Amino acid sequence: MTGARFSMTTLNGIPLPAALDNDTFPGTAHYTFVADTLAFDGHGTISDVEVDRLDYVGGTQPSIVSTTRGTMHYTLAGDAGTAIGDCPENAPCLPIQFSFSLLADTGLVLQAQSTHAVDTFHRLR
Repeated sequence: MTGARFSMTTLNGIPLPAALDNDTFPGTAHYTFVADTLAFDGHGTISDVEVDRLDYVGGTQPSIVSTTRGTMHYTLAGDAGTAIGDCPENAPCLPIQFSFSLLADTGLVLQAQSTHAVDTFHRLR
C-alpha cells in the first residue's frame, strides 16, 4: 500500500461531481461534492484531500470552491481494513470510523460505519 493513491468515482452510488442536496440553503445555493483523493503512506496513515463547490442561485456571485485536507489512521489485513479519521485540534467532533476493501489492483470501496454510505475509488497509477 505504500504510495497507493485512489480517486473517488462515486459518493454513495452517485457519480462525481455529486450534488449533496437540492438546496443546501433553500433558494440561495447548491452544494456539490467535486472530488476526493486518498493517499496511503504504507505506515498506517491516509492523507485525504476533498474538493467541494458552493454555487449561488440566481446571483452574480462566483462559485466558492474549497479544499479540505485531513488524515486517517488505518490498519490492513489482506484486502480489508479499517480507518479512523482525525479531528482537527480543539474541534468538538467525534472521529469517523470507516471500513474499506481493496478491489484487486484497481480500486477501493470505503464505507462509513456511522452512516453506512458506500463510496468507490479508482486506483491512480
